[in-house]
Amino acid sequence: MRTIGCALFVLAMGAGCPREGAHAETATPGGDAGTAGPAAVATATPPATGCVEPTDANSIGSATMEADGTIVLMLRAEGEGGMVGDAMFSYPPDHADYQMVLDHLCGLEPGQSKPVPPWPGE
Repeated sequence: MRTIGCALFVLAMGAGCPREGAHAETATPGGDAGTAGPAAVATATPPATGCVEPTDANSIGSATMEADGTIVLMLRAEGEGGMVGDAMFSYPPDHADYQMVLDHLCGLEPGQSKPVPPWPGE
């Protein structure tokens, strides 16, 4: 399951697998959810990215902004042999990577949802 968690982190952040202690919730369809920790917190700083308007065709998941401004990413990774993993990453407004995620999504308003494009290099 750690392999899928790392794959999801790479999809989400365009960076290598985070060190132990990073948090993401992961699940496999038809199976029980596994948890690598509480709410997702990215611990690696990804490279600077430009805004790429998301589309369903290139989406790696969905992003929703909650009423308090928290950005919730629901991401999916598919691996060799049919392995599939889902993860939820949550970025409150005071999170160190909040602005980077918001910029990558080309903006997001409270109550709005949109597809998440892959980060550069994916």
